[in-house]
Amino acid sequence: MLKKTVCLLLAAAPIGAVHAQQLRIVAGAPDTTYTATLNLRGVASAGTQISVQGESFPVYSSGEWAARVELTEGDNTVTLTTTDGQSVSKNIFLKKREAPQPIDGPRAENVQLLPSSDMALSPGDAVRIRLNAAPGAKVAWIGGEPLYEVSQGVFQGQYTVQPGDTLIGRPIELSIAWGDTTAVQEVESSLELIEGPMPRIVQTKAGAYLNYGLGGDRLGGAKINSLAEGIKLQVVGRVNQMYKVRLSRNTVAWIPVSCTEPMPEGTFAAESLTDSWSVTTGGKYDQLTVGLSERLPYIITEDPDLHRINIDLYGAACNTNWITQLKGEKEIANVSYRQVQDDVLRVIVELRDSQMWGYSVGYRGNSLVVRVKHRPESLKLSNLTIAVDAGHGEPWNGARTTSGVKEQDLTKDMAEHLKAVLEAKGAKVILTRPGLDNASMDERKAAALDGGADILISIHCNAGGSPFAAKGTSTYYRHLSQRPLSVYILESILEMDVNNFGNIGNFNFSLNQPTEYLTVLVETLFLSTPEDSAKILDKRFRDEMMDRVAWGLEKFLASVPGSDAKAPKKFKPSK
Repeated sequence: MLKKTVCLLLAAAPIGAVHAQQLRIVAGAPDTTYTATLNLRGVASAGTQISVQGESFPVYSSGEWAARVELTEGDNTVTLTTTDGQSVSKNIFLKKREAPQPIDGPRAENVQLLPSSDMALSPGDAVRIRLNAAPGAKVAWIGGEPLYEVSQGVFQGQYTVQPGDTLIGRPIELSIAWGDTTAVQEVESSLELIEGPMPRIVQTKAGAYLNYGLGGDRLGGAKINSLAEGIKLQVVGRVNQMYKVRLSRNTVAWIPVSCTEPMPEGTFAAESLTDSWSVTTGGKYDQLTVGLSERLPYIITEDPDLHRINIDLYGAACNTNWITQLKGEKEIANVSYRQVQDDVLRVIVELRDSQMWGYSVGYRGNSLVVRVKHRPESLKLSNLTIAVDAGHGEPWNGARTTSGVKEQDLTKDMAEHLKAVLEAKGAKVILTRPGLDNASMDERKAAALDGGADILISIHCNAGGSPFAAKGTSTYYRHLSQRPLSVYILESILEMDVNNFGNIGNFNFSLNQPTEYLTVLVETLFLSTPEDSAKILDKRFRDEMMDRVAWGLEKFLASVPGSDAKAPKKFKPSK
């Protein structure tokens, strides 16, 4: 006997659909804290008011609220009530921060080697130390070098690595004299001396990049630029998993150990004379080729005011007597060079267009190849390919509103609306995350590059900071050639009822890094701020924001000198 199966298709609830909600504290209320002022967030019935400690706070249309409370030392019972008669209480204990007690005895505490206890060092490098000991103590370390008491109980010192140093690589011992007692204390460390008749050489792997220094944030340290694979670099230091590499006699940079592979002992550092140059054109690109005997590291800088791209080649000396430039180049107006140091050659690429449309720097064999993308024949949207990136994706959901709506769902909705708007204007659109699942940064960049994108727009929602102060829209760019696009989009959005959180440059987001096409990151509003969240949870508001992103894109295209594109002078929402 066959059983019948009945399938019910239920329409998905709109994102951020609001129902009557019980008053709840969702975030910001720990059991114990050292902070006297807390910002609580939660949900309640939309349209009511939250009262706490004699102050009222609105419940927004999303049902979300934020409230500020002040605590006194010890136990606090925080009670919140709503105008529709609900209440909730939370016990929070405010701990007093105890002043640190001075050390009593011949010992050291809070010992720090700076910048790390795990380093490889070259002669001339400095190792620094900071620690706490008893006030007035006499403390010495490597080679009997004294530490200095810079404030009560805080000692600091520095040791400079010497050629043939026999003290680096051995256990570090502290000698601490206090009163009539002297004690020896060992410091946990792993220090290595880099020295020998031949330099230590590594070679870059695919995806390598250089950093300016050891600083970092949640997106990593400040990057200089990507590097092609197969470039030899001389290692002169290491801090944790970052190599310090010498690019020239006067220039060093940092590179992750994971971006390199060791070369056999006896390998020479990279250096080359330059050979002949040639400039050609074909397809969508002009191309400069610089002959070299081996691949050299480089640093790229843009100079939009002078319409130039500069590539500093490290380890290069000029032996170029032929620079062949044929007719027909559309973007490269001229190429030249400058020997800025005896081992640094600057390649100067002068452009015809005031707006860069994309370029790449790499190697074919040992020849440096700089490809400069032609300006599109028409700057009308009907002639362009736009990559639209919806931030995050399962299982990396991104931020959440206080009521639990995921950033990935909001960005997906906005990306799909922006796609529809741009396609209605004739553009070809690539979605870098077409489904619910997350796509890696490399997959997203590959989708844009392989699809021939002229511009990439990444859509995100922001979060963090005070739910009363952190609010508004912001746009982000990495390279100066991308700034005008980011400014036009931000200014277009700011005509809405939103705060200006800023136009942020040199941003370290992975999708802002490519130079092959223009990119901009749009952080729409703060999901952690109920005032912003209520707006972005409104479908009509999201759609208008994306309409304005498209309008900003149109205004940017129309602003380019000689453009055939025209943008509406007044905003027109999509139908």
